Amino acid sequence: MHQWTGEKRAFADKAYYQNGESLVRARRTFRSHFNVPRNRPVPLNRAINTWVDSFEVSGSTSKKEVAVEKNCANSREL
Repeated sequence: MHQWTGEKRAFADKAYYQNGESLVRARRTFRSHFNVPRNRPVPLNRAINTWVDSFEVSGSTSKKEVAVEKNCANSREL
């Protein structure tokens, strides 16, 4: 799994919208902009979709940490 920087996430997001919401065109634009050779990875379609969805909801492409709620009933002392 590849970790993408915030800059690259933002670029992929922008490319998605500028290319008529086409994932294929966004990936091609990404590859061209960052000079990524054909045999090197670019963001997957599902990654770009996740970033776009996250951006539309929160205004950020970064993954938000989900707080885990502890069940107090299971931790009662007898």
